[in-house]
Parts: sequence; structure tokens; C-alpha cells
Amino acid sequence: RVCLRYGGMPWLPAETYAKIGAALRDEILLMGYFDGERFVAGSMKLQSISEQTIYSLQWSEMEKLKGVAFDLICRRPIDYAIQHGIRKLDSGLAAPHKRHRGWTDVRVNHAHWFYSGSIKALAESQLAKLVY
Repeated sequence: RVCLRYGGMPWLPAETYAKIGAALRDEILLMGYFDGERFVAGSMKLQSISEQTIYSLQWSEMEKLKGVAFDLICRRPIDYAIQHGIRKLDSGLAAPHKRHRGWTDVRVNHAHWFYSGSIKALAESQLAKLVY
């Protein structure tokens, strides 16, 4: 419904979501955003226990409210991962399927400051392993 409202076409038919839910019901995480009793937005994620990773598959909002995207794409999944001991989180922000929906790749740089020297050293060691 959201894609159609903005003049686009859904990239997966509704039946696909039903099949995903039936086949992977123990791995699917659904997160909803409500304004009182009214549903505003939702997010669907895949939790891979064997990979210790959460993958964000999709999120949609019925109306624009400040902070909803950040809440459902970043904050809540991070909180969930920490609470459940999950080591990795793929927000889907740079997912390849976005190219099929008209998005283009844009390089993004992040800057972080760590108060703890041991956390900073850990972050630097992990960043050194990345290939650009």
C-alpha cells in the first residue's frame, strides 16, 4: 500500500510475505510503531540464529512522523540484538535490491568518538580488516 501511494510498485507480491512467514516463522521479527492504538509503521527482519545476525528486510510507514524510520531501522533492532546476544545487524540501508527500486549507491563516511581506550582499539582493529 505504501509503494502504491507514492506511485511505485511493490517489489514483492503480498503472497511472498505469506510464504516467508509460513516457512520462517521462528526467524521473522516484526516491529511495529504505534501512536496510541493507531498503527503507524512496521518493520520486518530476519533473525539468523546460526549466523548470529539480524537482517532488516523491509519497513514501511503509513504516514510520515519524525524519528520513526530511525527507530524501526536502527534503534530498536540494535536494542533487540543487545538484549538477545546477537552479534551482527544488517540494517538493509545499502541492500542491493534498492537499485531495482531506483536508488543509487552513495558512499557514506561515518565518524565515531569512543571514550574508552579499549573500545577504540577494538573498533580500530575491526576497521583495519575492512576492504574498501
